[in-house]
Amino acid sequence: MKEERMAVLTMISEGKITADEGVSLLKALSKSVDAEEKLSKAAKQIKNKVSDIAKEAEPKVKKAAADLKVKGGEVASEIGEKIKARINKAKEGSEDEGEIIEAEDLAPDTDLEYAFEYDEDEAEDKAEEEEEKTEDTPADDGE
Repeated sequence: MKEERMAVLTMISEGKITADEGVSLLKALSKSVDAEEKLSKAAKQIKNKVSDIAKEAEPKVKKAAADLKVKGGEVASEIGEKIKARINKAKEGSEDEGEIIEAEDLAPDTDLEYAFEYDEDEAEDKAEEEEEKTEDTPADDGE
């Protein structure tokens, strides 16, 4: 602000503007400074209000995140148990072990990760058989 006032005074002294024009410019600068101060004050108030809201919400957000983590772990455990049960049921009901996907725990202390043995050649053979069955079945043309 000080630099702008000095520039106006310099222009008056050099005769680039009249004294009346200089007064008008100085008044405009003063209004500009007032508006800038008001805007700065409003921005600080908004910043403080947002900061207060964030501080209030922080414990609630942390609790919600922790609850979500616990619930997610519970759901993952349930899913893991259901997968194990289905695999075990399939193993018990099958006579041909080649058709069963074998699972083994990667981490014995958790039920959440599994590795599956998969015979790609066998799967391709089965896919081809299914495709042949589909080709052999006459299409229903709606007649």
